[in-house]
Amino acid sequence: AASAQVVLGPVTPPPRRDISVYRGLGTWVDAYDFSPQYQPNGAPPPVTPDSMDDLAAAGVKTLYLQAAKDDIRSPGDLVNPEILGPMLNRAHARGIKVVAWYLPKFYDLDSDMRRFLAMRDFRANGEGFDGIGNDIEWTRDVPNHAERSLRLIELSRRLRAAMGSAALSAIPLPPV
Repeated sequence: AASAQVVLGPVTPPPRRDISVYRGLGTWVDAYDFSPQYQPNGAPPPVTPDSMDDLAAAGVKTLYLQAAKDDIRSPGDLVNPEILGPMLNRAHARGIKVVAWYLPKFYDLDSDMRRFLAMRDFRANGEGFDGIGNDIEWTRDVPNHAERSLRLIELSRRLRAAMGSAALSAIPLPPV
């Protein structure tokens, strides 16, 4: 099994992170799909590193992978880095780009930012995520939309400063 490591601080050179990663057929995988901690009754996760073979065979070009989660079942900054690493490596070996995404809750911007930085700096056998996504759909912890918007803007400023000119994605709420 491939070992995964989190490297503290920016790694040079970082993966090329431009808009090309967002072209073509994509699929979404969240922690409930691959993390053992989120499986009912100890069942095995339905998505594993071997699943990357099936995704490639189906023509998937980009995997949107929930790499971080603010949840007690995922105590670190990343969700199961020992699984993220082999998934990232297998996806890359099959020609699939991987965009790591995180759903910030906005009640603690330092905590949210720490998770984004962990995704930015994650390396598995020298490989990093090809993109970073900010899922801005969470409304429960900061229900006031004006305050939540201000926090989103501040978090976005911090993320942009940390990522430089790298392409970033936002996952918004569906329009109403």
